[in-house]
Amino acid sequence: MKVTFKQETEGEKGKTILEVARDNQIKMKAPCEKGKCGKCKVRVLAGELAVLNKEEKKELSKKEIADGVRLACMAEVIGDVTVEIVKKKKK
Repeated sequence: MKVTFKQETEGEKGKTILEVARDNQIKMKAPCEKGKCGKCKVRVLAGELAVLNKEEKKELSKKEIADGVRLACMAEVIGDVTVEIVKKKKK
């Protein structure tokens, strides 16, 4: 069963999704904050982010990229955007 929570907030152009989340007290796992651990994945549902950078291309699989997954610590906001936090499924 899925339960969906949505929260709309404001953020500044040029900040990463992670920075906007933290500015607005939205909890997100991001231990490294450098695009190396892959724990801050978000899926872009709509809107605009800057192009993938080299850290994201290295950390994300081709399937994840095709599915709109980005790293919150690297994905820079350039316009209105809607994302969801990607959580690993428990085994």
